[in-house]
Formats: sequence, structure tokens, C-alpha cells
Amino acid sequence: MNGMYTTLSLRYSQAFMNVFGSSIVSTDVNALEACAQFFAEKTGLTFFLNISLIALDNKKRVLNDICERYKLSAPYNKMCMLLITHQRAILIPMVLRMIKDNYMKSKEIHIFSVTSSCELSEDQRRDIEEFLQKKLSGTISCSYEIDKTLIAGVRVTNGTLLWEHSIKKRLIKFKNALRR
Repeated sequence: MNGMYTTLSLRYSQAFMNVFGSSIVSTDVNALEACAQFFAEKTGLTFFLNISLIALDNKKRVLNDICERYKLSAPYNKMCMLLITHQRAILIPMVLRMIKDNYMKSKEIHIFSVTSSCELSEDQRRDIEEFLQKKLSGTISCSYEIDKTLIAGVRVTNGTLLWEHSIKKRLIKFKNALRR
């Protein structure tokens, strides 16, 4: 999305946090992400919600069904309805993600994806989580997956932070150094 959409989304999400921030609970995090993903994938839906010829009651019914499906409470429904009445339904996924990110930042919750070249032992997982805990304050949560292309290593990322220690990374650095 372009910068104007990002700026608008940021303003809507900040306004939401100012009014409803204290009522957000940790169980909302996954629901917000799932609902944002749904809207992001269903671009025709946001187009539908912006069509002025479609009755607002029909839009409300659709939105209520979606919020019910993802177990989003009334404040999220109100935010999405506000975006729809302002003809900005396209912002819904970005605003929902920004609300989630703002909540996680305010509560110092960090969710990481740990990708390794092979299955990690419990000791290795604990070492990674202790490393992250030393680097960041707050709550650390990790999900683990295997990626054979890493070539004997590990990559830890959360969307804004990245730590990688792998032979693949070293080979890329070596290749770039040879090109110079």
C-alpha cells in the first residue's frame, strides 16, 4: 500500500488505541491477525464494502458475520464500520494489524519465527529463547520450523528484527566480497 494508506491506517489505529486500548486482551491478537489476513486475501470484499449503492444495513450484516466468525468484539466491529462509512474499507487489514502491533508493543510481547536447517533440541530452543530474552524485555514466544535451504544454521525473525547464523548467510557474504 502507498504512504497515504499507511498514514491513514496509523491514525485510525492510534485513535482506536486511545479509546479502546485498555480493553484489548491477549486473545484478540490471533483473532485480529486472522481477520486482517481474511480481508487482505478477499480484496473483492473490501471493494464491495466501499460501493455506495449497497445498503449500509447489508454491509453491517456482512461485517457482523465476519467479526463473529473471528470472535472480534464490538469495538473492532465499530472501527471496521467507521472505515466502511468513510469509504476506506481497503484500510481494514492494515488498521487491524496496526492495532495488534500497537497492543503487542505496549505489552512488550514479541512473537518470533525460528527457522532452522534441522530439528532443534529442547536445549537449543531454550538457548535461543534465553538469547532473545537478553536482547529484549517482555514476553518472548517462538514458533519453530525447518528450512533445509539454511545449510546448518538458524534464522530468528519477528517482522522487524532478524538474527541469522547460518552457513548460507556466510556463503552469501563471501560471494559478495568476491564480487568487489
